[in-house]
Amino acid sequence: MSANLKEGTQLMPIYTPYFYIIQEIDSGKYYAGSKYSKNADPDNLMKEEGYITSSKLVRSIIEEKGVSAFKVRKIRKFETAFEAYNYETRFLQKVDAKRNDKFFNMHNNDGLFAYDAECRKIPDKNGITSYQKGGKRAAETKTSTIVEGKNISQIAYYKAVAKNPKLYEIRAQKTRETMMQIDPASGLNKYQEMGMKRTGERNPSRKPENARKISLGRKRYIAQNKDIWASRQSNLNKKLSTEKDEDGLTVRDKHSLWMKEHNPTKGTKWFNDGKTNIRLKPDERIPEGFFPGKIKRNS
Repeated sequence: MSANLKEGTQLMPIYTPYFYIIQEIDSGKYYAGSKYSKNADPDNLMKEEGYITSSKLVRSIIEEKGVSAFKVRKIRKFETAFEAYNYETRFLQKVDAKRNDKFFNMHNNDGLFAYDAECRKIPDKNGITSYQKGGKRAAETKTSTIVEGKNISQIAYYKAVAKNPKLYEIRAQKTRETMMQIDPASGLNKYQEMGMKRTGERNPSRKPENARKISLGRKRYIAQNKDIWASRQSNLNKKLSTEKDEDGLTVRDKHSLWMKEHNPTKGTKWFNDGKTNIRLKPDERIPEGFFPGKIKRNS
C-alpha cells in the first residue's frame, strides 16, 4: 500500500476498511495488509469470489494451490481508510516485514513500491482523489509552460496539424456535432446555452485584459496560418449558409429564428463608466458611476 495516503480520507459508511493477517498452511509464512477501497468488506476476505490480497506472490500460490492454502489469522476493522492503512504501516514496520523471513510482504509501506492504484481512487477530506489532483497539475503545466509564445498544448497541436492537415477539420467537425446536441432539460444546444450564460458583464471576454489576450492570440494565429484560416472561414461560411437540415433550414436560419424568441439582450440597454460598457435589463440596478450609452471602440 502507498505511504502517501492523507489523514482524513474516509469512505462511505456502507464500506468497512480493515487490516488483516493471513497465513499459508504449508510454510507457516504470513502476509499482512489492509483493504480500504470502495468494495472493502471483511467477510469477503480469502473467499473464492472475494478479495485475495494484492500480493503477486500470494496470488501465485493461490493459483497453484487454491484459496484453501491460506487461513485468516486476524481481521481488525476501522472507520476510515487512513486508520486501516496507518495501522498496517505501523505493524509492517514493527515486524520489519520486508526483511522478515516469516512474512511474504516485500515492503513496509515505505514508498519503495509504485503508488497503489486503489489508494489513488480514494477521495481526501475535500472529496478530491490523487488522480484528479494529478490531472489538474498536468493541465496547469500544459498551459503555464510557455515556449516562444506558445504553451505546451498549442505546440503539440501545431505539430500534429503539420503532420496531418486534415486534423483541424476532423476535430472541428466533431466539436460542431457535439455543440449542436440539444439538452433535453433546457431544450437548447451547447451554442445556445453558452450564449445564455455569457451575456453582459458576465462574459469573460468583455473584461479588457481578456479581450486584449484574445485579440492578440487571434491575430497571431491568423498571421502564422493564413492559408488554413482562409480555407477554414470559407468552408465554415459555406456550411452555415447553404447546408440545410431535414426541415430545410440552415444553421443561420435556425439561429435567426431562435434569436427572435430567446435573444438574451432583448430589452437591455447599454451603460458605461467612461471605460467599460455593460448591458442592463430594465429591472437591474445601475451601478454607481455608470451612465446611459455605449463607448465606441476604435477598430
